Amino acid sequence: MKINKNWINYIKPIKLSRLEVMEGTEYEGSQKQNIVLSKLALFIIVITSLHFLDDSLRGPELGDDGFWLRTVEALMVLVALVTYILNEKGKHEAAKHMLLLSFNILLFALNAVAPRESGSYFFFFPLMVATFVFFGYKHRIMRYFYLGLTITLFILLTIFDFDMFGIMVEMDTEYDFLTNLISSLILTVLTVSFLININTRTELYLRNSQLAMKDLMDDLNEKNVNLGKVNAELDRFVYSVSHDLRAPLMSILGLINLSSMEDSAEKHKTYLIMMEDMVNKLDNFIHEVIDYTRNIKADVVNVPMDIEKLIREVLEDLKFMDGFAQITFKVETDLDGPYI
Repeated sequence: MKINKNWINYIKPIKLSRLEVMEGTEYEGSQKQNIVLSKLALFIIVITSLHFLDDSLRGPELGDDGFWLRTVEALMVLVALVTYILNEKGKHEAAKHMLLLSFNILLFALNAVAPRESGSYFFFFPLMVATFVFFGYKHRIMRYFYLGLTITLFILLTIFDFDMFGIMVEMDTEYDFLTNLISSLILTVLTVSFLININTRTELYLRNSQLAMKDLMDDLNEKNVNLGKVNAELDRFVYSVSHDLRAPLMSILGLINLSSMEDSAEKHKTYLIMMEDMVNKLDNFIHEVIDYTRNIKADVVNVPMDIEKLIREVLEDLKFMDGFAQITFKVETDLDGPYI
């Protein structure tokens, strides 16, 4: 038999509150509590409504005092609904106090009219768990207050043998004990599982954020290395360009000085031709710089190069500089073919 691999999707917690956002998001502590509060309020509505419906169908079995039991259950549904609405509208603190204070009183009233054997007191346990969830260390005073209130009310019920008002509903204690036990366990497990699920999602988000940050830092380090290489290349480029630009300019300046010492028009014409040649070389060099900047990111292509010709071009560019005539250059190349 083929097993559907997506079966797990049907048991994943669904988003029952607008306070929840997309999967893989970090939640703050108070936001986690607010999400759990909304979900818990909805499940209280469902479970208490089922108890109310069940008690209504068993009306004759519960006797005349069954009215008080259904009234308390209806008030629980109403309180849970108001809690959910307040929490979704951003009144988080009011919603917490509404739920905890009202349910302490209502559970006290419920146990005061229901026999001890019915197990209605089991609902005090998920209420105490919810108190721990809703109030962290920062609000520990409120946590201790509500825990103390719950314990005090339970002790009062025990002292008066769960008969505070002289009203006792006739119930099928075995059936009600089992249903109340299961319902309280469901609420307790759901409250804890909601918080664990949110914490797990937050941890997953933080883990993914750390991995993303590591990748970002690696990418940044790589870019810094590349930037250092680019800066070094830029320094060499600026040095080379400044040298190659200055050489023809100095040659032109040397020709101007020579021209200023000559009276012959023929000499002046010769110097002007030489200056024009230097200017053309300078213009060619500028075009070469432009081509270089355009092709700097292109793939490197190896081409043959005549080293001796390159050396003679450099000497030609420098021959009109001061003191050049006093220097003797000897060019020798020992290459069988063009250098690549």
